[in-house]
Amino acid sequence: MPLLLIGSYMTIKKLIVASLALVIGCGAAMAADRIKVDRKAIESTVVKSPEKRNALVAKYEKGEPLTPAEMAVVYYGQAYVPGHKPAASYPDVDAAYARKDYPATLVLVDAVLKENPVALNQLFRGYVAAANSSEPRIKARADNFQKRIDAICSLIFSSGSGVTGGDPFVVLTSEDAMAFVRNYLQPTEILGQAQIDNMDAIKVTWPDQPEPVIFYFARP
Repeated sequence: MPLLLIGSYMTIKKLIVASLALVIGCGAAMAADRIKVDRKAIESTVVKSPEKRNALVAKYEKGEPLTPAEMAVVYYGQAYVPGHKPAASYPDVDAAYARKDYPATLVLVDAVLKENPVALNQLFRGYVAAANSSEPRIKARADNFQKRIDAICSLIFSSGSGVTGGDPFVVLTSEDAMAFVRNYLQPTEILGQAQIDNMDAIKVTWPDQPEPVIFYFARP
């Protein structure tokens, strides 16, 4: 089931549907709204000036706004952090979330985010766990999770058209790709996920589109 976020998300959803309908219909990217993921520059910042990225991550973790270029360093820069594991799995989080043990989920998510502050699927789970808390202090954390989710998803959405292999969305992991499609794009139905030419390909049904749509995701 897709995750519905609070606040202005339904307005954002309408914009997503309209934008993707245009891109899918004409098969072209809207260049004016795109960012260029400069992999070499991001890697150089992380490797040579890690304190710069650390300062940006600290702002991001507080939910403070960053420019697209700064957010690219935060999110895509995680790929160049020593010890980063793009195929990491979190069975303990999976189990706690599946049984709707939200207090345990939040504790486990916090531990994951200490190692990888941009783990998108875990941020979605943290949002759900906080939003379902009966404690005002913990429930208030949902706003921070949502800001962090929006920052990452807006960046991914601006990284490519996503509907062709030549102009894919750019994500850190396969898990991020699925979380982005399931919880942010929210298609009518997800039909499957596969690897095509070293990219993740997620086939969906999309509103007002008679044929299935495939979203493509590359790595930084």
